Amino acid sequence: IHLGNIQTGVVWGHKWHVALDERTREWHAEMAGQPPIPLEAPFIVGGEEMMQPGDDSMGASASNIIMCICSEGPVLDNPEGAGGQ
Repeated sequence: IHLGNIQTGVVWGHKWHVALDERTREWHAEMAGQPPIPLEAPFIVGGEEMMQPGDDSMGASASNIIMCICSEGPVLDNPEGAGGQ
């Protein structure tokens, strides 16, 4: 999904969507309600950088990615004041 969003050229940013249930990791639950960030910026989840849920390309640990049920959503417009985490 992330690469497709980049290729469209119309997506400004991305947002971490949390599936809140009994399986959700505490540090993933903390992502709920976070503002969207620019598409090229990584999410910081549990102190680890990830471009999308399940991403280990930036060194995220197995405990942060295995069986993650979160998702990434595109953000078309730059919401005023967004840009940080």
